[in-house]
Amino acid sequence: MDTYKLKLKGIVEIQQPLNDEEEYNLKIPRACIKDLHTKPNHDGEHTLTYTVEPTSHIEIEYQGIPLIKSKDKKSFSQRLRGFLYFKWNENFTHIDNELFYEGVMKDIIANGDEIIEILKNKKGTFLNKLRYINSIL
Repeated sequence: MDTYKLKLKGIVEIQQPLNDEEEYNLKIPRACIKDLHTKPNHDGEHTLTYTVEPTSHIEIEYQGIPLIKSKDKKSFSQRLRGFLYFKWNENFTHIDNELFYEGVMKDIIANGDEIIEILKNKKGTFLNKLRYINSIL
């Protein structure tokens, strides 16, 4: 039977020091595989080692309590631009990408009030949860 291993790689910036005598739980919401190393075993099987690097923030917990959230490598505006590029590439390549981006951004700004209302009413969104919290306070 093949053996599979995961090797973590990369550096993230955190806002406070950690105690090197403690153990922490790490949560990595998004990561990409940077390398795959395959090594044959003596029994004809293989050991596959995936080198993984976080592509977003990481969360550090101590005894089940969230302690630190590292800085994300990309700003929200960069992530929105990336999302819009993906959507453009999916369905709208017949027009210039920059024209698509500018047009969608103008629409988002012009329709901001409606977008906020939609998100307030959509279950599971931040604004929906915030609306619920406000209703019980």
